[in-house]
Amino acid sequence: LGAVIVVVAAQLGSLQDWVLWASAGLVFAVRMVAVRLDLNAPTPLRSTPT
Repeated sequence: LGAVIVVVAAQLGSLQDWVLWASAGLVFAVRMVAVRLDLNAPTPLRSTPT
């Protein structure tokens, strides 16, 4: 998500410091919401936790 924002901003010619910080903040906020809702990334079916 953050990489998409940065690439789009770079292609539009408006890549500034605040865009980088805003995209990092958005990614962090989305991750914190996922942690709060106990959402985890999917894992392969045959994986065993270590």
